Amino acid sequence: MNLYQYYNEPSQLAHYEDVFLTPTFLISNYGISNPSHLFNFRNVFTKDAEYAFWYANNIIEGEFPEGEEVIAKSAEYSLKYARAVLGRRFYKGEEVIKGTEHEEQYQKIINHANRIKKMLADDPLGIL
Repeated sequence: MNLYQYYNEPSQLAHYEDVFLTPTFLISNYGISNPSHLFNFRNVFTKDAEYAFWYANNIIEGEFPEGEEVIAKSAEYSLKYARAVLGRRFYKGEEVIKGTEHEEQYQKIINHANRIKKMLADDPLGIL
């Protein structure tokens, strides 16, 4: 039962932020039906790598600079952010990826980026 709904200003009540301003609550209540509503809560998604990645990938559908600091602390989400969101290297997360099971997959992203750079460098006429 949501007792907060019976108040004119529920944000003034105790524990409002603990209950309602969490990524889990926001995603479950707004993420599917009204994802644009989540733009108002960007800061809530900057505290956890999984949620920062989810926000970048599903709501912004692009770079999420405010969430990169926390994403860079996780090898798994640094790799996912590089691959799914950026489509290129994620320099901030490279240190944490080194020596993990994600390093080989991340190296593929680097190799792909290097091949593209080489192709562009080998195309003096700008046809590509």
